Amino acid sequence: MDTLFLHGIQLKTILGALSWEQIHSQVVEVSLDLTLPENHRACQSDQLSDAVNYASLVEDLREHLATQRFALIETLAEEIAQFVLRKFAVDAVKVRVVKPAILPNVREVGFEITR
Repeated sequence: MDTLFLHGIQLKTILGALSWEQIHSQVVEVSLDLTLPENHRACQSDQLSDAVNYASLVEDLREHLATQRFALIETLAEEIAQFVLRKFAVDAVKVRVVKPAILPNVREVGFEITR
């Protein structure tokens, strides 16, 4: 099993169950672990066209989330997972979403799923 990972992606979206959280977008930190098909061609070809273009993935995800609104971090994580699975040639994705410093005396609150 081969895994491509992108950790600590900073993205802006509207996220929160409280009314003030639905007014302005906030930065969330997203980490992705992408399970690639066994023996995917990029390992042998050294060609970007055979690989998951992670720059494109991040930009596409950034654009997608900028137009979305979520009440729950769980829903955001699911949306990210489904977006990645629809748009990129991966077998599975683990998504970790973190809302940093959202609560007093709590460094981060997060949610993680694998699809």
